[in-house]
Amino acid sequence: MLKCANRDPVETLRIFKNHNLSPAFLVPTQTGLEKSIMDATYLIRQFLNDSKIHNYEIQKKGTENKVVKQAILIAKDFITETSVSFYRPETKNGDPRIWIYGLKEKASNFDLLALLKGKNQLIIFNCSNLNIANFFQRERNLLNQLLDIENPSIVSEELLEKCRQINKKGFIKTLRVGDTGVGFTFESLLGIKSNSSKSPDYKGIEIKTGRESKTIRPNLFSMVPNWDISNLKNAEEILEKRGGYSPKFGPCKVIHHTISNKENSYGLSLVVENNVINQIYKNNGQKEYDVKWLLSDFNQRLKEKHSETFWITAKCEGARGTTAESFHYKKIVHTGNVNLTIIPTLIELGVITVDYLLWEKLKGWQKYTKKKGYDYLWKIKPKDRHLLFNFQKEYQF
Repeated sequence: MLKCANRDPVETLRIFKNHNLSPAFLVPTQTGLEKSIMDATYLIRQFLNDSKIHNYEIQKKGTENKVVKQAILIAKDFITETSVSFYRPETKNGDPRIWIYGLKEKASNFDLLALLKGKNQLIIFNCSNLNIANFFQRERNLLNQLLDIENPSIVSEELLEKCRQINKKGFIKTLRVGDTGVGFTFESLLGIKSNSSKSPDYKGIEIKTGRESKTIRPNLFSMVPNWDISNLKNAEEILEKRGGYSPKFGPCKVIHHTISNKENSYGLSLVVENNVINQIYKNNGQKEYDVKWLLSDFNQRLKEKHSETFWITAKCEGARGTTAESFHYKKIVHTGNVNLTIIPTLIELGVITVDYLLWEKLKGWQKYTKKKGYDYLWKIKPKDRHLLFNFQKEYQF
């Protein structure tokens, strides 16, 4: 439904994140406004539960079990106290419903509503008829009174001081040839030994190091599909059904493509349904579900890997990937407090994507020693990274 909103959800989310705020979005339809009823989507249910506002899982069906809580509705030219009701009807499997009293007079169909946890009540913004950026700038004191604003996570002074000392060294010769030299060199200077562990690198802090670039999308992590619930049971089956041939990769069958909310040239895309991330295949209007990731597994992996992260950028000299390359580590973006509620939205909007790096050498070709390679790299652009975290701070030396 977010795709139907009459205001860009991603750009709106950026404004909220600039103030360390993490909203959940709701888009009323004309039918919903006329009938005074809206579906409480999975994203809304998760937000309400995580915020300890309401839990539909334990709510019984019927209007007699309706729950009503206080709220504040903010839209163009007014701020008003109102109420929000949560209930599950006897019909339609008790699908969760939500309604904001007085919304008919304050919103139009497909307006983008943002829900935030306040200190004492739910706060609702009509982002379609309110200049959010101007409002935040003009009403900062009011927002501090109303909202439960996230505090920044504690910066590791120990690691930050070590980063400052490395920065003072200026350009440092790479300690490893290849693309991984920039990260290997930095971690070696910190005394971190190379390993394949999925745990954060430095005393609970993940370190992501990269070269200065406007096009590189750093990896969040690598995560294979849940084969037990997938229709295709391994990478070989994905390549068999969806792979192609490319001279760029030699005598191989490959998929080296980004999978996002939009269908790519292989007919592959991502869609989130309930608590599952699905990679689907479309061809002539037909849709097939290839592989799946449980959203709960994805959230847990992200929380474990990036509860606190230093994203470090290096200026480079010399031929890339050779012994002549040197690095000057100049910038750190420190993030923390992953916003798990927003993850399905970011996937739905194409902000979080996955790169398939799958290949198999064709039979009969013996020139190459490696026969295959499989990886599933989840990524987000640096400019969008703050959308994923409740805290972000930048240091530039």
